[in-house]
Amino acid sequence: MEIAFTNFYPLERLTPIILDGFLDKRWNRQYSSVKVGGKNYIYPDDLGCGQNLVPPKLLNENLLPPEVQRVSLDVRGLIYVLTSTAYPILYVGISSKNLGEGLFNSGRISHHLRKLFAVHNSSTSHTQGWQSHAINRYIDRVAISAKAAAEGPFSVGISSVGSDLQIAFGYTSEDVWNCEDFEGTVFDYFEKRLKVFHPNLVAMNTGKMQRHTASISEPKNTLETIQSFSSSDLTQIEHSLDLKAACDWYGSMKGQNSNINAIAASLSKVFKTLWDDGWRDTLNDMAEEWQVIDDCAEMILDIALQSSVKPQFFKEYIEILEVYKKSTNIHMQDIDGQGEWKLDKINQLIATAKGALEE
Repeated sequence: MEIAFTNFYPLERLTPIILDGFLDKRWNRQYSSVKVGGKNYIYPDDLGCGQNLVPPKLLNENLLPPEVQRVSLDVRGLIYVLTSTAYPILYVGISSKNLGEGLFNSGRISHHLRKLFAVHNSSTSHTQGWQSHAINRYIDRVAISAKAAAEGPFSVGISSVGSDLQIAFGYTSEDVWNCEDFEGTVFDYFEKRLKVFHPNLVAMNTGKMQRHTASISEPKNTLETIQSFSSSDLTQIEHSLDLKAACDWYGSMKGQNSNINAIAASLSKVFKTLWDDGWRDTLNDMAEEWQVIDDCAEMILDIALQSSVKPQFFKEYIEILEVYKKSTNIHMQDIDGQGEWKLDKINQLIATAKGALEE
């Protein structure tokens, strides 16, 4: 039997990773066991990092990489490998359901992320294998938060440091298979593969695993992923979704949900883009070349209004949209009778930004 794997993909390429609220820098980095309904649960002390995880919703199918689209429809079960480009860690998991039901939304990825980020939730027990890494990641997040507060133009209540996480999915062409039978087989393969380069690998699996015989066809970018271990600066990782892709996702979410706060929370990519000032260059280029930036401009303003942005943001935003107004007037005859509508929309955005600036 052969188990083939997709490439490793940034987890944020498949779902936004959002931690809602402010990072508590006073956590004592300790865990305690608590009995709940006759079962022992392990929780971080004092609510851990102090944040809540927004359920990681799988992106719309048309935004997923093609090979992940194919895997997402497979309901026969799958095996996944979770690792990082910033930390030498490894976890192998299984799901008897498809991606949307078994892993994302309210599935297993929620539990993994809570354990990785020391997020307290009554349904998630922080097992021993995850704790040392979670503490190290928390220490790094505190340091990054201090740096961002000193250097960044924004102070946002929704933050994430999960851009380093990588995931690959294993599947088979067999009509019937029990993925649980091969969890240990896959774990042994990747542990051996990764330890060649990183003897200090932290394996987060602690439970018993089945090890039936199978051949493994590893991700094509395995070597690249392994070699990037411990080399990533978490403050400088390239975002996996560009602003336009984030805008597409925003439009989809906004059409489904009228709760703008929840929609804003789903856009970690945009917060990061705002944080490193990428929004300015993107909007400015589009305005000067007169491309359709209406939705992109609306999205950025919505996100900014949910953040504690400085007045300078609104001043620069207004200046860029004034350029767009001039471009729209110049190209009025080229936009199929929608010129007046576009101008009206841009004027509304400018008025909203001016109102926020005055406040």
